[in-house]
Amino acid sequence: MQPTESKAITLLRFPLMCAIIAVHCCLFSACPWVNDLPVAGSVLYFIPNLLSAAVPVFFFISGLLFFHEGTFNVFYYRKKISSRIKSLLLPYILWILIYFVIIVSLQLIQPSLQLLLHKSIYDLTVKDFFYLFWNIQAITNLPTDQIGPLVGQFWYIQMLIIISVISPVIYVGCKYLHLVFPILLFFLVCTDTVPDYHGQLWSSLLYFSLGAVFSIHRLSLSRFLHQYIYILYAMLIISFLLSSATVSMAYINVLCIIFIVFHASIVATERDFSIPSILTASSFFIFCFHRLITASTTNIARMKLVPTDTPLSAISYYLLSIIISAILCIAIYIVFNHISPKLCSILSGNRTVQRQ
Repeated sequence: MQPTESKAITLLRFPLMCAIIAVHCCLFSACPWVNDLPVAGSVLYFIPNLLSAAVPVFFFISGLLFFHEGTFNVFYYRKKISSRIKSLLLPYILWILIYFVIIVSLQLIQPSLQLLLHKSIYDLTVKDFFYLFWNIQAITNLPTDQIGPLVGQFWYIQMLIIISVISPVIYVGCKYLHLVFPILLFFLVCTDTVPDYHGQLWSSLLYFSLGAVFSIHRLSLSRFLHQYIYILYAMLIISFLLSSATVSMAYINVLCIIFIVFHASIVATERDFSIPSILTASSFFIFCFHRLITASTTNIARMKLVPTDTPLSAISYYLLSIIISAILCIAIYIVFNHISPKLCSILSGNRTVQRQ
């Protein structure tokens, strides 16, 4: 991986995390009335859906980094699994336990608050407890509930853990089939011909494998983007216009966005644009923690404690909630890292910066 590409990845982490915050600040489910607002309804629908491409970009980055050596064997597999236990699995378990303790505490204070589990903590079985880490729909038995762990956004980490375990298969596919491997995955995702675990595994593998191909075959991402960026822009515009006609267009949209985002970040790094290290280091912590804040901002809007019944007020509150959520997450991370840097490092998957 070239230094410019490595810097581009570092540059992207915090902006992409802000994009995820923006997705989870969405007012559509909390405030159905915003759907009927002229202009505002379209804006509040378009922005979160566009920014949701941040997660596939993260999968692409993970594929780039996982095989950055360009080779793979038993030694590298053991090394990477050991590393992912510390950077993914341990924080995954600890954060889910933290969220569960918060739910238990709130139920003890006000028993009617059943929150994500839709049942009293006293009705949970031992089997239910293990489902907290796998699929809470098996606890609630409600088809409308999320499929995945207790912490909603942790489906991403769950997918990365699964992908890390099956990484030898991905390496063989990308090594010997080259771009044919992600292309095959693309058709699997678009045609929906093979049952999908949690409805996310094949698409996650698609974006991860695309990044893996660039690393395994030592392809220059920056050269590719500089060469084909105008074609990608044209594809993006066309696919946006046709996205309502076919499901595959939606995935073409995302693939184009991935490359365009990377092109912008590479151009920025070439011009020595950078982001403070504290923001980059705090990104994983923000990913894990932000739902505690964004859930509050959407609930405030749901209870009509702030006005969101006009286009200006709805858009203003949405943008303000994104800014406030990001600032609070960063502030809490800084305080936590100052008070207990070791624990903060564990919960951040060893991605923190040390105190000066």
